[in-house]
Amino acid sequence: MDDEHLIQKFGKRRLEHEGYTVLTAASGEEALELYRKEKNRIELVLLDLMMPGMGGEKCMEEILTIDPEAKIVIASAFSEGEAGLEELINRARGLLRKPYLSEDLLQSVFDGLGGDQRAEANPSEESKEE
Repeated sequence: MDDEHLIQKFGKRRLEHEGYTVLTAASGEEALELYRKEKNRIELVLLDLMMPGMGGEKCMEEILTIDPEAKIVIASAFSEGEAGLEELINRARGLLRKPYLSEDLLQSVFDGLGGDQRAEANPSEESKEE
């Protein structure tokens, strides 16, 4: 989930190149609706904290209400120590600092999935990413 089209397009293309199936959303509301519909297919949610409308923090809370075991990686330009960020990081699977490189994105997804890169291990089973 990212409201910046270029970031969304970059992430989608890069992750699909690695064998992941990627679902995208440009707002918290859109991401939450998509999660409700596709939660059985989604293995990891990558979401930006700063979004118009429902922000990433509220979206994360809603997703965790639906599924307390949901795997979420936060993407943010905030630095550690900023109010509330530490608590969010503790509730998520990781933090992807913006701006990030392709390798950082891949590592965050790998780590967020618990080191399970099934797309590489078994091409018939694809990992899911929002």
